[in-house]
Amino acid sequence: MGKLYISKTNKNDVIKILGSPSTKSQFNENKWFFIERKVTNSSMIKLGKDKLEANNILILEFDNNGILASKKIYDK
Repeated sequence: MGKLYISKTNKNDVIKILGSPSTKSQFNENKWFFIERKVTNSSMIKLGKDKLEANNILILEFDNNGILASKKIYDK
């Protein structure tokens, strides 16, 4: 996330760095969501249940010119 600079980075830069967003807001085309979910198998003691390693959400908001206005990250 260090390469994403508020008031400098544009939508094309974000796509080059992170790829396409996981989803875009239905109500605001300038709000993009990137979701990272990492799950691993746990030991046989827990009968193979999956263990959640990472559950991160990055929310990027752009101004009307396509320039990054804000970024927020939520993690597990």
